[in-house]
Parts: sequence; structure tokens; C-alpha cells
Amino acid sequence: MKINTRVLGEIEIDERQVFDFPGGLLGLPELTRFALIDSGHPPYFYLQSLCEPYLSFALISPEIFHPDYRLDVEESELLSLEMEPGKDTELLVFVIVNFNDAPLVTANLQGPLVFNKETGKGCQCVSRNPEYKTRHDVIGEMNALKKKGEGKC
Repeated sequence: MKINTRVLGEIEIDERQVFDFPGGLLGLPELTRFALIDSGHPPYFYLQSLCEPYLSFALISPEIFHPDYRLDVEESELLSLEMEPGKDTELLVFVIVNFNDAPLVTANLQGPLVFNKETGKGCQCVSRNPEYKTRHDVIGEMNALKKKGEGKC
């Protein structure tokens, strides 16, 4: 299927890249259909709204910069995904790039996105872990991992 995107223009995607978010995203409950697209710039992805071509978000796997990240949410938040243990799911978080004074790349570990690849459903959850904030320094945490010899990049 062809879709229009702000970042990549018109592109062809596979139906398996389309996810329904029954509850929408936090602050955007009316937007429920998105495509998960490889950005072409690893380790980033785009979450592209299929309703609003100019609305897309950059995403990253938290394991890249925070390898001990664990999903800690209310089980009820995951019910819409129809998840079964051991099934094919993906966990990603929003990335924000701030170009003001010094470039800063942060990630929201408090509001992760969970994708059920078998059902094509997704949801945004709210973490119960008080250590997870809305702005974690991605580059700083990756550099700390490299110094310890644990970095994935």
C-alpha cells in the first residue's frame, strides 16, 4: 500500500507495518492508525500517522542505550494488544532531537510503545517505574555504555 509521509514523501509499505492503536496515543486519542517504518538511519524508526501525513515520530529501541530497561506497566494497559507470552512483540520509545544550544537527543522511557506484530495492534503505556523519565539522554547513556564495553552501537 502507498502512503504519504512528511519525511520520506510517498512510499510503499507492507500491510504488516500497519498498527492499530485502539486508544490512540497519549494526547492524540483520535489518531489510531500508524505505520512503523525503518528510517534508513539505524537505530531509528518512524511512527507515521496514516490519518495525518505530516505527523510522524522518531522512535528507538530502549535496549540500544538503556539495556536494562524493562516494561513496567499495568497489565490492563496491554489488554488491547491481545498479547500472549512469548509472542512477537516490539518495544520502542519516542526520541526527541533538540537543536537549540547543543544538539541533544532524548528518549521518553516513561511512555513506551508496545507493538504486537501478530495482531497488528499497538499501545502507548505509562511506566510505573519512577526511574524512567520523559527525557533520558540517549547519546550520554550510549557513551557511558561504550566506556563500560557494553554498547550495542
